[in-house]
Amino acid sequence: MRSVLLQHSIHDGLSLFTSLPDLRLTSFSGRGFGAKVENSPYREGDRFTVFDAREREQGVVVVSEVAEEEGLLLLSQLSGKPLFLGMELRERGNKSVSLSLSLNKDMDPSLDLIHIWPLPMHPYAVQFGLGATAPSRIYGIAGLSAKLPISQLSSARTSLVRSLSLDASVLFSSGYDTSISGGVLSGIRRIGCHVCSP
Repeated sequence: MRSVLLQHSIHDGLSLFTSLPDLRLTSFSGRGFGAKVENSPYREGDRFTVFDAREREQGVVVVSEVAEEEGLLLLSQLSGKPLFLGMELRERGNKSVSLSLSLNKDMDPSLDLIHIWPLPMHPYAVQFGLGATAPSRIYGIAGLSAKLPISQLSSARTSLVRSLSLDASVLFSSGYDTSISGGVLSGIRRIGCHVCSP
């Protein structure tokens, strides 16, 4: 993908723009996009919202690689509509918070509040947070996760591919259980598929 993006990194953009934005999509490989930058302050894992000429949000992309010598950001689409060359990129926050509700094998509900902090190595991130399992357990959570957009592996031209990501995480938790009046330590492995709404 990198070689294709480098070959097509020079482009006049969309004629719909009265003036082209400074940071924009400049090339497309079939599996990802490129954006020309000079002295890039960006790194792997940084995310951008993509806008069209009418200032309408069209999708979200993530930096999968920084080609510093060529002055090019290699981007993978995480969600949204079909994107086109010339569309503007605006940086968005990388950190996120998730709230999840789950049931364990004994059908006890658990509520987890997890903060996700991307590492400068796409697609990895650090996760940490707090959780509680009814009726008696509270715990802290920490670990690593990875989220790989399917668009990095296949064409980003189909709606399903643009919205799917493969997720994997390894988390450890430590806390206190009042039912046994003692500490608890556990590990969690998760592998799945994540769907982002367009």
